[in-house]
Amino acid sequence: MFIKEVRSLSNSPPRLEAIHNFGVGGDMGKDHFVSKKVYPGIFVLEGCAQAAVCLYQKYVRALGVNEVPLLAHANTRFKKPVQHTAGLVHIVELVKAVGTNAIIRGISQQNDSVVMECELGLAVRNIKKFR
Repeated sequence: MFIKEVRSLSNSPPRLEAIHNFGVGGDMGKDHFVSKKVYPGIFVLEGCAQAAVCLYQKYVRALGVNEVPLLAHANTRFKKPVQHTAGLVHIVELVKAVGTNAIIRGISQQNDSVVMECELGLAVRNIKKFR
C-alpha cells in the first residue's frame, strides 16, 4: 500500500487525508531520474487513488468480497517534482456518488505545496462476472 496512515476524516464534504508510504517499492523509484532525485509521478497518482478507495469505502459503501474498484484518472496535473522525503499527503474529496460509481477530486501536497491534482472516476465491479 502506498498509504501509510489516514491522518484525518471529515464528513461535510466527505474528505480524507492520508500520509504517503515512501517505503513501498523499496529502491524502485530512487533512480527514476539519475541526475535529479525525483519520486516517480505514477507512485504519487497511485497513492492518491488508494486514498480515494479508502474514502469510497468509508463514505459510500464497503467493497464486497468479490468486488474490485476500477479507477480512471482525468485532468491529472503535476505541479512540482516530489522528493524522496517524508511529508507527502494525499487529500481526496467525494464530488459525487451514484450507485456503485463515484467521482473523487484529489490533490497531493509536499511541504504544504500542491505537487499534483487529479480527478478520479471509481466504479465497483464484481469479479465473478469476469470469469
